[in-house]
Amino acid sequence: MNCPYPECGGEPAPAADECPVCHRSISACLLCAVPNRALARTCRGCGKPVLPNLEWPVYRNNPTYTAYSPSRLDFDLIPPSQQFERLWPDVSLGEEVMAPPVADHGLLVVCSRKGAVYVLNRFTGERLADVRLGEGECSALISGRSLIVAAARRIVAYDLLGAFQNWSNGRFRMIERWHFTVDSGPILHPPNKLARQGAESVLICCSAPDGTLVHCLDIESGEPRWQAPAAFPGNVSAAVSAEDGNAYVVASDRKIYRIVGDSGALEASLQMANSLRTDIAPAWLDSTLLFFDEEGALCACRTDTSDGMTPARVSELTLFGVKGFAASPRGVLVSHGRGLTKLSLGGQLIWRADPSMGGMSSSPVLAGDCGLGVVQNRSIVYICDFKGAFLRFHQFLVTEDVNMAPPAYAGRTLYSCSLHGQLNALRINTIRVE
Repeated sequence: MNCPYPECGGEPAPAADECPVCHRSISACLLCAVPNRALARTCRGCGKPVLPNLEWPVYRNNPTYTAYSPSRLDFDLIPPSQQFERLWPDVSLGEEVMAPPVADHGLLVVCSRKGAVYVLNRFTGERLADVRLGEGECSALISGRSLIVAAARRIVAYDLLGAFQNWSNGRFRMIERWHFTVDSGPILHPPNKLARQGAESVLICCSAPDGTLVHCLDIESGEPRWQAPAAFPGNVSAAVSAEDGNAYVVASDRKIYRIVGDSGALEASLQMANSLRTDIAPAWLDSTLLFFDEEGALCACRTDTSDGMTPARVSELTLFGVKGFAASPRGVLVSHGRGLTKLSLGGQLIWRADPSMGGMSSSPVLAGDCGLGVVQNRSIVYICDFKGAFLRFHQFLVTEDVNMAPPAYAGRTLYSCSLHGQLNALRINTIRVE
């Protein structure tokens, strides 16, 4: 089996995800095992469709905000002596970054705190395009052919298909498809996708004089999908999109709200006794919304009951300074002021953070059977065994700079960006088992 890249003479092993000679990513066909280029859609051997590599196109990976990538990464196959290698030399953007990067179609998109958008080749680190929308926090998502960027009060959609066509002619140039300006602002959270009856929309959460508004725009045209945005009297979390076609938010009035996907109508839950964290995005997993209260306890709310939504604490364990979390069928990985802690989906403690860990920066990542998180004061990456009942971990110093942005994970590579714009791509090494 020869490498799919013509200038390389390597021979990747069956089911390998990279060439042993040029170390570029490949996708092996599940039917004939022929290796193909990383972004191939059809097999060069049998002509059948190739399953695309898992990417990270939105904040926390998917519209349900679980921050979980079902990759084949196994902690037991990571060598203790050299867990990571740098995929390409560090790239300095020269601007402060707190927004989560997104990755899809072989691109890595990073947004700055001053309204700048940087598009890079995620395999090489080459900067392909820089776009500035104006001042203010900036964030992005990728959906199909569209790159959607939100900053201040503006939402702009760029045509990636046209950009790739321009790239084949010598220059990667961003082409605007549509733009939309909200009446009030600024935009508070990264945009998210909402799928309803086969039509995708983008959810935009912004401040208003008397509370918070959630807009729903058609991804193809930018036209509003609802007659009016969903209005809330106080603060709300980022809107999580569920598989039932609706969106959910955690509100400062201690309630959970369902935003009906077809109309934007609101359905409120019963009120909880404790105040809720609206600055931490919830996650939706298996018809259950997971979130945290102000005391640091895990809470949950079933969304498929016929007699209304009843949110409740599921854990009496309170964690100090919760920064974010990731969820999978194996449990919940929480990043907080003392490190990484694993809870069951029912809220039981599985293992505590190690005393040597520092305060984490933001939401962690679950990749296969591994959990990954970045320390805030020094950009140290921890990689943990998430399938086990006790804590095992490795650590790797990325940079001495502060980290505030959540990382992204794609193609066995962790992408992180320090506060002052140092972008890092860390390839996770694994031991081959033939």
